[in-house]
Amino acid sequence: MRPLYAAFLEGAADATGRKGLRACAGAYRLLGEQWAEFGEAALPDAVPDLKRTKKLLRERRRLFETEAPQALPRIFAIDAELRKLDAALTEGFPLDERETLALLESMQGRAVEPVGAERAAIEALAKAAA
Repeated sequence: MRPLYAAFLEGAADATGRKGLRACAGAYRLLGEQWAEFGEAALPDAVPDLKRTKKLLRERRRLFETEAPQALPRIFAIDAELRKLDAALTEGFPLDERETLALLESMQGRAVEPVGAERAAIEALAKAAA
């Protein structure tokens, strides 16, 4: 969603003449990339159902960004498949307690940079909009 917000901020910069909004748009584009990388790391390829989930989410995003609204039937089909995967993973998570803890610790470390960048972007946006 951050890339969509970045596009909105660029339009707002053009409409209002506030150049600071354009700089904020760049920050939100970067945030979109950082959070996407975070999400990719949360779904390790070594776990087949998580790898499949990641592949479906990538395809859903691609369809949404490049082919929507014509791609809505395919997006809905992906959503249905993701719901099935979610149910299967909820019923029996494929990682044991030690593996789950290691993944969560890794994700905690990976979240530091985008969380800090998110805070900075919010502060910059408040200044640009003032």
